[in-house]
Amino acid sequence: MHTIYKTATGEIVGHFTCVESLYEINTKNILAGQAIIRDGGAVDGKKFYFRDGAVMERPAMSCRISKAVLLANGLEEVAITGLPRPCTVTLDGKAHVVDDGSFSFSVDQPGHYKIKAESFPHISQEWEVVAK
Repeated sequence: MHTIYKTATGEIVGHFTCVESLYEINTKNILAGQAIIRDGGAVDGKKFYFRDGAVMERPAMSCRISKAVLLANGLEEVAITGLPRPCTVTLDGKAHVVDDGSFSFSVDQPGHYKIKAESFPHISQEWEVVAK
């Protein structure tokens, strides 16, 4: 099993197998900016990445969310702190770039709001907030 990764970030993007005699043919059209960990097994890209010639464990985020329930009055806020810098926080499908390590929001409509924080190589973190 061979693993394909992005050379700039170490992000693992796929796996493949092939017989040795076809290896050169199968790897000829690898995308620019990608490389292969040959005979490295199936490395789980959700948990690991490739850095400095080695498979490394992706670190967890150490961020915190202030509350899981809020009033849908447009005033009460939810704050997420301790985010990696920079990162992207997606709130109900809309992405926000966060440079200062914190993100806060309020809502004026009741409902369930999905939030996702992403900053490679960190493992993404997700929450759901209920607005009443």
